[in-house]
Amino acid sequence: MGNDIMTIEVLPNAAVSEMTLGFLEGTGWYLVNYSKADSFAWGKERGCSFLTDPCIEDVVGKPPISDEFCETLNSHGCTADHTHKAICAAKHAPPDPIFTGLYFDYYDNQTISTDWYSDNCPYYIPYDYGNCKETSHDSNEILVDEYYGGDSKCFVHTLTKSSLSDYYHPGNVRGGCFKFDCQTAGDGYRLQI
Repeated sequence: MGNDIMTIEVLPNAAVSEMTLGFLEGTGWYLVNYSKADSFAWGKERGCSFLTDPCIEDVVGKPPISDEFCETLNSHGCTADHTHKAICAAKHAPPDPIFTGLYFDYYDNQTISTDWYSDNCPYYIPYDYGNCKETSHDSNEILVDEYYGGDSKCFVHTLTKSSLSDYYHPGNVRGGCFKFDCQTAGDGYRLQI
């Protein structure tokens, strides 16, 4: 369930969802205040198939079933909520009968997600230093003029300062933190970065 606080791995962008509060209330041990739930978009309005069907179709080259999952292993990007720079984390798992049948081998190469409890569904896992709202961390702002603060979100980009093009390959896709403004414009929205 992505960055829900009740998942096995504590992530820097962990959220207390209404589902978690409902679970706690359902135990009969807790009275909960649903107004205290964090905004949680993981799987929102995706239906039961989001939880029951494979996250990647068994077709080579077909993208994941939703934006929560990433397609290119070890690629750099943003978390689904665009609050953190992240990596589509995976690792190689040598054949081991202990793991047989415990996870889906979507890539047919014994690659597993770093989150063993995600049914091997690859998703962007935030970097420890990748919080776009955190202003006090050391960042790689030298590569592109990134901005960290309350009005910043992560956007996938290919930007590189021309003075650094000998050191960094222009065109490499990665996540970056940028100040943004979103305004209503007629019957749509205008996003300014």
